[in-house]
Amino acid sequence: MGPFPAAAGHAARAAILIWSRVHGIVSLELTGVFDNRPLKAQRLIDSEIDSAVRSLERDGS
Repeated sequence: MGPFPAAAGHAARAAILIWSRVHGIVSLELTGVFDNRPLKAQRLIDSEIDSAVRSLERDGS
C-alpha cells in the first residue's frame, strides 16, 4: 500500500473530481462548439477547477 495510503486516496479523489468537472467542457471545446461564440471555454474550465478546489477544501480532502 505504501507509506501514504490516505494521501494517495485524497489525490485520486481530487483528480477524479476535477477531471469529471472539466471533461465535458474540454470535449465541447475540442469539437469546436465554442468557436465563434462569446463564451470562452478556458473561463469555464477555470471556474470549474476553482469550484472543485473549494469543494475539496470544505470536505477536508
